[in-house]
Amino acid sequence: MVYCGGNMKTEEFLSLRKTAEAAVTDMKDPNLKVKAFEMIFSKLLAGGQGNPLSTPHEAILPPKRTNRSLSSGPSGQVLRLKDDGFFRQPKTLSEVQTALATRGFHYVGKMLAVILQRLARRRELRRILETGKKRGYKYTNW
Repeated sequence: MVYCGGNMKTEEFLSLRKTAEAAVTDMKDPNLKVKAFEMIFSKLLAGGQGNPLSTPHEAILPPKRTNRSLSSGPSGQVLRLKDDGFFRQPKTLSEVQTALATRGFHYVGKMLAVILQRLARRRELRRILETGKKRGYKYTNW
């Protein structure tokens, strides 16, 4: 029997290498593939707890940022209104604009309308068409 390094046999070493290679075969990006292989192989060599391949791939990649955590602009301010329960009842554009103004955020109506429309498209808010004398949209929670 041939030994590699400390107490590891050559067969074990090759088996671990093949396991790590199999884990990254479907990766397209060569740089990511190399880095993932290095991490998996080093964990296998170290005799890590459990199966290193059962670790979710998010542990290898940097955490994804959500739009909500990045939003400090107008959409972020509208989402803060939502979190505070402002949209429990349907609100018009002017009501949203007034609520933001009382918090110190002054936005032009057309710009705010676009922001509300985008939030509705992303299903952060619900957009309801009001008919009658005052035709327009109202925004509320889902």
